[in-house]
Amino acid sequence: GATAGAIDINETDAVTLTALSNTNGAIQVVAGTNIVQNAAVSSANGGVTYDAGGTINVNNTLTTTGTGGVVAIDSTGVTAVAAAGDINAVGTVTFGATKAGTLTTAGDVTTSADNITFTRAVTLNGPVALSTAAGAGNVTFSNTLNGAQTLGITAGTGNVVFTGAVGGGVRLGALTINGAGNVTANALTVASLAQTAGTGTTTFNGAVDTNTAAGVNINTNNSTVNSTINTTAGGVVTFNDAGVATFDEAGDITADGAVTITAAGGINTAGEVTTTNDNITLNSATTLTGDVTLDSGSGTIALNGTVDGNSNLILNSTGITDINGVIGGTTAIASIITSAAGTTDLGANISVSAGGMNFNDAVTQSADVTLTSASFPISFASTING
Repeated sequence: GATAGAIDINETDAVTLTALSNTNGAIQVVAGTNIVQNAAVSSANGGVTYDAGGTINVNNTLTTTGTGGVVAIDSTGVTAVAAAGDINAVGTVTFGATKAGTLTTAGDVTTSADNITFTRAVTLNGPVALSTAAGAGNVTFSNTLNGAQTLGITAGTGNVVFTGAVGGGVRLGALTINGAGNVTANALTVASLAQTAGTGTTTFNGAVDTNTAAGVNINTNNSTVNSTINTTAGGVVTFNDAGVATFDEAGDITADGAVTITAAGGINTAGEVTTTNDNITLNSATTLTGDVTLDSGSGTIALNGTVDGNSNLILNSTGITDINGVIGGTTAIASIITSAAGTTDLGANISVSAGGMNFNDAVTQSADVTLTSASFPISFASTING
């Protein structure tokens, strides 16, 4: 029923909640064993706390309105949130703050720009949407996350953090981040990964692995890739950054689909890119921070922006290697080598500083170009036309 004023239920045994509404105050339920919520629970101008020595089952909606509407759910055993157990709160929502119980959930969580925190291991047993609206609420997974279900996260200007491995036990379904400030993740094993918007930096500190054609699609401000990205089943890899995209030496990409990297602030890379006969396209100014090999099989390699940096560049394609941006115009690269098969379409100047310039495939010149090598020969192992 409906009550005004604080509701405090403290039982040494189990507690089962039917319809419960507090029109002006908090609800606190403490049970020595289990808590079961079978009907809607709501609280105005106060939060909801569930604390169980056993398990917790949330089988219907949980809503807070007004002010001070935090939700804290903590159990020694498993907390299970059903698909009907959506949480809408005007305060923070926290699962497992102090007790060791894990969480199984198919329920959505929505806050009014307040944090959503999962402290213990989480398993999705249905599609889940998490939203902190357009504000600065963070979404944090402090432990592992598993389950072959989709997860959508909208964090506004808040941060999204995955501390534990995602999909390490059971591959997650499609993971979509619809908006965030910074995104930080360790290992991600998911069906696909998409970020549609971001105002900060998206950082991958662990391996990213996908197994559907949607692959990896990142649209944000800055990206930092410190570990491998691997896609299968035709999965593409696309980065479209308003700022800088950075790929560490460990940030190699192995894709079963096309790889396209665009960054208005430039691409900094020491990572290699390999595709299964699919195109590799670098659309923006690129700085080599280490030796880089691009291997597209029979796919096209397209360098559409400038390339600088005192490192070696190897371009392997049995298709077309399309050089549209000046290479070494600001800082000469160490060397450039193309594979023996295929064709290089040479449309921009190239300068190398140390290791020479070796075109092992046929060269077609699509513009007047100047090739400059500081000390080593410039060699053409096949035909030159154009």
